[in-house]
Amino acid sequence: MYKLILVNERRFEKTEFTLGPLENNYVRIKNLYCGICGGDISTYNGKRKRYPVSLGHEGIGEVVYSKHSAFKIGDIVITDFNYRCGVCKYCKNKSHLCDKNDIQLFSNRMFSSHFDIHFSYLEKIIPSTKIFHHLTLTEPLSCCLHAIQNYNVNAFSKILINGCGGIGMLMGFALKFIFSKKNIFFRDINSVRQEKCVNYFDAYYFDSEVSFDLIIDDTNSVDGLLFSCNQALKGSTVCIMSHLYGDDTSRVFDLVQQKELHVFSPLRNGQKSNLKKAGKLLIDFWDARFNDMLRVYSSTEITEAFEDTLHSGYNKHIIKL
Repeated sequence: MYKLILVNERRFEKTEFTLGPLENNYVRIKNLYCGICGGDISTYNGKRKRYPVSLGHEGIGEVVYSKHSAFKIGDIVITDFNYRCGVCKYCKNKSHLCDKNDIQLFSNRMFSSHFDIHFSYLEKIIPSTKIFHHLTLTEPLSCCLHAIQNYNVNAFSKILINGCGGIGMLMGFALKFIFSKKNIFFRDINSVRQEKCVNYFDAYYFDSEVSFDLIIDDTNSVDGLLFSCNQALKGSTVCIMSHLYGDDTSRVFDLVQQKELHVFSPLRNGQKSNLKKAGKLLIDFWDARFNDMLRVYSSTEITEAFEDTLHSGYNKHIIKL
């Protein structure tokens, strides 16, 4: 067994390890694929200095040992690293904000060959005959569903998605195929990523003359978010999906106040049921053509994969473990 540990800024090390006896109510998972999240990139780039650290949570894996009756050997599972105690006031409303969310009932995260995790984090939503790398998009798509569910999408005639990374791509996928939105516009400083989203989701290129009812920011940069807020009309709505840990966002806050923007910055994926919805939607609506937006790297290429997130023509980067 091995773990790919981020030991310092921009430096992974492969560590061999052995898992001990499996505890009751835990499940041992062999990791298959794991996507790179914006939060992972923030840590990799040194915006969140907490080394050494195990990263990776957008994964799909196979059960190899189980001490809970709901899971058996061979089951294909999606992991949701949000713990839900089920009894606190937040669990009774929006369970992803559980008081014990960060209790971390797992041995390590998913940039590894194996890990042990409490059964409550797992969802068995994918038939074993349909193990495709794009299903690592289940967890981030569930975050998009949570964000969109907070709006009456039909009230927005024109939507701008600023940033065509993984979340921007999945926002376009959800709005197009689930909510049947037609007037979706994409903007990205990476023209290749932008073109793919426009073409595959029958969308439009950003037009500075268009007035947008909703702007979704997925740029993962202060400059990108400032662009979104500057583009937004006074009193309009901005959904912030970017991870800006450690950045100076004071100019953004000034714009939000000056323009009285309605800002929603969703954390994680809301109700756990969104995972099941996301998995089913990917199985039902993801077209093989869309795999052109994804690049899969081997575990030995993890540093290259992280570096490529800044400039490659792929919208999402995935590690095969």
